[in-house]
Formats: sequence, structure tokens, C-alpha cells
Amino acid sequence: MKTAVAALAIGLSLAPLTVSALTIDDFSTDQTALVVNGASPTAKSSVSTGGGDILGFERDIHIEVPAGLNPAVASASVEFGRFLMDNNSDANSVVTFQWDGADNSDSLAQNLPTVDLTDGFISNAIEIRFLFDDLPSTLEMTVWSGADSSTVTWPGPALLLTAELSLYIPFDAFIGSADFTNVTAIELSIASPTNGLDLSIDYIQTTLVPVPPALLLFATSLLGLAMRRR
Repeated sequence: MKTAVAALAIGLSLAPLTVSALTIDDFSTDQTALVVNGASPTAKSSVSTGGGDILGFERDIHIEVPAGLNPAVASASVEFGRFLMDNNSDANSVVTFQWDGADNSDSLAQNLPTVDLTDGFISNAIEIRFLFDDLPSTLEMTVWSGADSSTVTWPGPALLLTAELSLYIPFDAFIGSADFTNVTAIELSIASPTNGLDLSIDYIQTTLVPVPPALLLFATSLLGLAMRRR
């Protein structure tokens, strides 16, 4: 357990070098809560901004729970500068974000202007800043550049957070053929293998992490092993 905690400190909390990060979403633009249950298992909405707080000036959110499980209730919202995902004890929802430019739809539009996630080959990772997390989750992110795409599946913090914590996903961990210097859309899905996941995210941005991607993956794997042993 001590080894896993030490690895977590290295892999999840290591401060990145100072670079000019590209904001994907800092969640300063509110989005009304989407609430779903077994009888109405899906909901979606879009919100626009005139500033640089959302990549492409529009955020699409889709949430879904399994149909028919009427006790299951889940919600997704953006308020007070953070994203909130709530599942009751019967729900294991999947929330999907799209940053694909202005289209007012959760259909993939790929309307982003020319976006260089590497910031001239300076940034090498995605940083997701968690404010709260109480159960294991799985994150799947896809980066598109036209017809080409690259995807990564990454474990979430998987523990009850008592302080803010950053999760770093290296560009090198993505599998596919997308050009990270010419990105046309980004999708992120968050799912829980168990019921009752609640989490809160402060921001998502690019950054430079001075740690080999293999060490980040090793640290996160150790954390998941430790949580299973609990």
C-alpha cells in the first residue's frame, strides 16, 4: 500500500513545468443540470461562450444511465466554476463531453479552428484537475484531426479525495493516427464500473509533465491495485 501511495504522489500529483497551457475547459461557463433515470435514460445539452474558457467556444454534454432501472438517478452539471457528476446508489451513468466547435449538437462536428494541443511541441499531456472523487472511474478521450483519431483509456483517481488532485494523461499514451498539432475535435467520456460515483472537476488543459509516460501509467496501475485490495 505504501508503494502505491508513493506512486500515486508521483504519477498524479507531480507539478508540471511552467508552460503556457491551452485551456480545453475551465468550467467557468455554467450549464444547467441534466438529470436522467431509468424511465428517461438519456439527456444532452450544449452551451456557448464568447471567451477562451471553452475550446471552440462550445461545450456539449451527454449523460446516460441503463434504461429500465427506475431507482437509478444521475445528473451532470456545470456550476460555481466546476463540473459535477452525481450518481445515486443505483446509478452508474456515462457522461460524454464534446469540444468540437459550434454546432449545438452532440453529433461530432469537427468544427474546431486549427488547434495545436502541443503548443509548438511544448505541451506533452492533458491535465484534468479533480476537486472530488469517491469511487473508481474510467476515462476515455479521443482526439480527432479530420478522419484520423487517437484514443486513450485511463483510470480515474479511484479514491476519496480530501484535496485537489491533478490527473495527467500523456499524449504518448494515445493510440491512433491523429495529428495533435491540428486537432478538429475532442471527446471525453467518464464512466464508473460501480454504482454511486460522484466527482467534481475544476479544469481540463494541456501541460508539460517532466515524467516518462510509462511511469505515469505504472503509478496509476499501482493505485488501482491498491484500491482493489481494500
